[in-house]
Amino acid sequence: MVNDTADGPALGFPPSARLRRRAEFQRVQARGQRLVLTHFIVFVHRTGGAHSARLGITVSKKVGHAPIRSRWKRLVREAFRRLRPELAPGLDIVVIGRPGVPEPDFDVVGHALRGALLRTRQRDR
Repeated sequence: MVNDTADGPALGFPPSARLRRRAEFQRVQARGQRLVLTHFIVFVHRTGGAHSARLGITVSKKVGHAPIRSRWKRLVREAFRRLRPELAPGLDIVVIGRPGVPEPDFDVVGHALRGALLRTRQRDR
């Protein structure tokens, strides 16, 4: 199945773009750069692999009930999905929702995630 549009590749979130195993999350958290933002803690680890950028999301029950946690995850996934074509291959990202902060909207999430990834690029130089 071809996943391209007339304007270029489709922006999806296939299983290959996800961190799925606990060990993958732990590796990124142990070895990656940590950025503390208002709504999130973001860990970024450059694996050096050829795979495209991958995302893992953690939102604990301390953040809120299931519908609230699901909304946070949807917002982060959508922001990542839109940023993914700009990201370097071999990049693993873990986003952890912080409890005790107001629920963000999409613009806040997108801006925060983009800013975090730009800061990690600058630190690598």
